[in-house]
Amino acid sequence: MFGLLAGGAALGLLASMWGKIKGVAWRLVGLLVQRVEIPTEPGHEALIAYLIANFKRSRNYDKMYGASWEYQRDGRYGLVPYEVFGNRTLILWNGWFPFLFSNQVENKAASGKGTGDSSGSGMKIHSTLTFVRGTVDVEAILRAACEARNNISWAVEDQQTATKNRFCIHHVPPRGNNDGEWTGSSDGLAWYQQGNYRLLAHTPEQLGKARTNNGKALDHLIFPQRVKDLIKEIELWRMSKDWYLEKGIPWKRGWLLYGPPGTGKTALARAFAEDLNMPIYVYNLAEMSNHDLINTTARL
Repeated sequence: MFGLLAGGAALGLLASMWGKIKGVAWRLVGLLVQRVEIPTEPGHEALIAYLIANFKRSRNYDKMYGASWEYQRDGRYGLVPYEVFGNRTLILWNGWFPFLFSNQVENKAASGKGTGDSSGSGMKIHSTLTFVRGTVDVEAILRAACEARNNISWAVEDQQTATKNRFCIHHVPPRGNNDGEWTGSSDGLAWYQQGNYRLLAHTPEQLGKARTNNGKALDHLIFPQRVKDLIKEIELWRMSKDWYLEKGIPWKRGWLLYGPPGTGKTALARAFAEDLNMPIYVYNLAEMSNHDLINTTARL
């Protein structure tokens, strides 16, 4: 009887002190384990692409597959299957040491909680890295991830990639079969060019809208020569970025096309974009607030 009473008292004492015991245990764990938070979406996207490309990952993880409608170089338009990374927890290896990548937005959405951080500051945390202290250099990884993403993005403008057709029309907000999904990114890359997608049946070079003709698109339109010569002015502006920067002038330029419906404004813009190998963004202002317009413009 006395033993039972003593055991109950010990359990009661343990229960009353459990919060303090747990706090001390977490402090001890914190001396060995470090957790780093990534609060920005571009940082999250660059980081997961770099981790997938450069670190070995455990085979035991919750996989996520999907398919999106996309143009192909052969002119067909069909579903492209892929595996997407960054939305589920991954165990990766830095040599002999494992570390954990976790998507906090997905985790907190699944648990029904908000997307702020654990400290209650309200800052949105996109992902975290958890590792044994001294085994992962997060700053070096993030620098390398940003450099890799910049190099890929800059290569889109490089002369060596001039044969890759960037002509594509992006509708804002998205419409059609995209189901509201933004298919581009702030670095100008199409979704299939980003490292957090693993294509299952295609290569990035096989995707993208092919040119509609072998010659110049402007040659198939009837416009006065002074209108067609505008493309030379656009090309001159595009090649003068360094001059603008040296003079401290914003490297921006706009042209206003006006006239009744059916006079060729859209056809002319499409022809310019195709001949100059540049994308088009179409904004439906009737469906957008000022806040939406500012946010989507900032992403380009």
